[in-house]
Amino acid sequence: YGQKTISGNDGPDITASANCSGKTPAIGVADLGGLYSQKWSATYQQRVQDHINLLITHWNTTRGIVGLQFHWPNPLQSGGGFAASQIKLTTAQFNAIVTPGTPEFNAMILDLDRHADYLGQLAALNIPVLWRPLHEIDAGWFWWNDGNNPANTAELWRIVYDYLVTVRGFHN
Repeated sequence: YGQKTISGNDGPDITASANCSGKTPAIGVADLGGLYSQKWSATYQQRVQDHINLLITHWNTTRGIVGLQFHWPNPLQSGGGFAASQIKLTTAQFNAIVTPGTPEFNAMILDLDRHADYLGQLAALNIPVLWRPLHEIDAGWFWWNDGNNPANTAELWRIVYDYLVTVRGFHN
């Protein structure tokens, strides 16, 4: 080790990796979800903003790589962060969430839009982001994986991509 090694950090404290290794991580990673917080509560929003601020600081001070994953709480649930990301959808719910015009689709887009506002802060500063939505997409333990109909999972990916790139105009 020590040669040709790239170090990354996943979490709200990039300094933890620096303190452990004596070197600043090349990759600073945070999560767009307000993990372990009631969705859209003040705590949730502050946690997401703290992660965005962390990444802005990492970029401004190191010009290191910025990574952002998304443990997306289930848009059909009002419950807490990480636990809500694991509440599975039925096939009928998944069919509805990827069908434009349904109440489920509209709820998903509204939730995506609210999260995209945070991504917009990075885009406005021209900070390149290694963006990983639908984190661990094929693992099967998060709501965004429809094991009964993988085409739904692929369609959700296309919807998220199209919304962020075409509708919101993110290219960073």
